[in-house]
Amino acid sequence: MSSPETKDIENNEEINISYPNSAQYSSNSTNSINSPLSTTNKTKRQKKKKNITPLTIEDIFNQTSIESASILNPPLAKVVLTPRSAEACLKLGINPEVLKIRDLDSFWEADIDPAVQRMRHEAYMQRRHNLMKQSRIERKKLMNTDFIVEKNPPTQIATLTPEMILQQQKEQSSTLIKMELQRIEKMQKRQEKELEQMIQHEVNRAKIQQELEERIQKERKKEELNKKEQEKRLRLLAEERRLKELQRKALEDAEEETRRNISKEMHLREKQLADETNRKMLEQKERLRLEEIEKAKLNEEHRKQIESYFENEKLKTREKLQLLNLADKKKHDFLIEKQRIHAENLRKKRELIEKRIEQNVKMSKLVEEKRKNDFMEKQNQFEKKREDHLKKLEEERQLQIREAYLLEQRRQMILIQQRKEEEEKAKELLNKFSIEEIHLME
Repeated sequence: MSSPETKDIENNEEINISYPNSAQYSSNSTNSINSPLSTTNKTKRQKKKKNITPLTIEDIFNQTSIESASILNPPLAKVVLTPRSAEACLKLGINPEVLKIRDLDSFWEADIDPAVQRMRHEAYMQRRHNLMKQSRIERKKLMNTDFIVEKNPPTQIATLTPEMILQQQKEQSSTLIKMELQRIEKMQKRQEKELEQMIQHEVNRAKIQQELEERIQKERKKEELNKKEQEKRLRLLAEERRLKELQRKALEDAEEETRRNISKEMHLREKQLADETNRKMLEQKERLRLEEIEKAKLNEEHRKQIESYFENEKLKTREKLQLLNLADKKKHDFLIEKQRIHAENLRKKRELIEKRIEQNVKMSKLVEEKRKNDFMEKQNQFEKKREDHLKKLEEERQLQIREAYLLEQRRQMILIQQRKEEEEKAKELLNKFSIEEIHLME
């Protein structure tokens, strides 16, 4: 049932663990109890081991690996670990070699894309830090358990018999075998997970490559359109220059024709006017010669200006093309850098969101507890207020009844007083009538 990896681990000195059979263990234990040779062998082994300084996982984490990228599962490092570090690596199924530092050049292979090389390096670094975090936590647990055992030592060690010691050693060996099997299972799962991640990286790289090819094709189409437009502009400029040349030739032909007509007229005048005409013709010829020289100079200057103008236009178009190519290259580099920064920002945001979610869960629990307490306090306060309000209502009702009773008594008294006043008024009127009748009788 043991794989070659388990055999390597059993025979390796770095973790100082072996898996003996029960028979071998019993023979070795009897020999170690009865013979003094076993003690001498042990002392020799201890002296040899003392020459090798054991390393912790922190020391391994700061070392540099010499493995290449083609080895997915590197062999175990030939180093001696401290007991707690070795036990933590065994429990978690971690190869100490994968905790070492590896630079970007160690992931180089023939015909590999630099983006894939960089992604593999980043994935290795992330996996290295995660494994280091797990091993630190496990080592801390082991240190805590050792501290508890040292604080509370077992009391029944002195009463153990050799049979009980053998039984305990068998149980420990069986637990170590179970731990080794669990480590192998974990390692296999981790390898499957890493293969899936590598496949996912390759798929993402293919997608990125396809998008880049599509963009390059679009850029090529744009360049072809720009070239066509430039050729069209050059053809238009050539056509304009040809038309200008034709116009200039037509003007020169017209000037030549006018000059010929003038010469004919002057020849006729020469015949008519004799010496004066000869003198005038000479002066006019000289003037015409000078004018022709000036016109030739002007035409030459105009031609040079046109040629320099077209030469400048060509240089400007070339500079524009170079600027466009540089801008396209910068844009391409900027997009690649932007994608890398975006991926890094997404990773950081994901970590911040996870931390924020944990904090929010804790805060929500605290807020829920506080709300519950506040609700109970408010409920008690409301009950007190309701009782006080009922008491106040009862008191107000009693006061209203008493006020109504007093108002009724006051109304009765007012009615009695009004009746008395009416009776007195009636008596006064009767007295007045009787007095008036007496006066009338007199």
